[in-house]
Amino acid sequence: MWLLMAVLSVLPFAFFDLWYFMRGALVLLVASFDTPVKDILRDQTVRGIVLFQDIDFLGHMNNARYLRECDFARLSLYIRNGLLHATRKLKANMVVGAATIRYRRSLHLFEQFRIRSRVLTYTSTWHLYFNLHIHQLAFLLVMLSCRSVSEIISHQLFLLIHVSITIVTELPCLPTTYLDAS
Repeated sequence: MWLLMAVLSVLPFAFFDLWYFMRGALVLLVASFDTPVKDILRDQTVRGIVLFQDIDFLGHMNNARYLRECDFARLSLYIRNGLLHATRKLKANMVVGAATIRYRRSLHLFEQFRIRSRVLTYTSTWHLYFNLHIHQLAFLLVMLSCRSVSEIISHQLFLLIHVSITIVTELPCLPTTYLDAS
């Protein structure tokens, strides 16, 4: 009986990345109770810490984990500014169409970091451009630029995004922390 219980408790972790789905549910829960953001172009911050499952054999955070953390920050961004609700209501889905990442310094075990995410702009061809930056204190560690694309092209989705963006009269200039100094 104990052997059967042990096998059944290990199977979800062996065949599915159960921690990913548990973390996604936690991000969904925390972001939905956080204050909604009316300005779609405003910075949003998500905090994190490097744990044992995030490090590789070299003792620093695995490169794929940076993208995973940015994925959680992107989910939080979509929830807080209402894009996830709008896409679900229209039975659409936002997927990452392109991503460019630059690493400046690695993170090590138990180091804390924060991810600042910001929607930069959108286009009439259903693309939403945004940046995610991983910081530790005042030092920029990783820069990620993404383009999200709507899977189902819907005029209503464009109108919802357009209405959310019209709160800001013009696209603000990027602060120097967003520009690549190198």
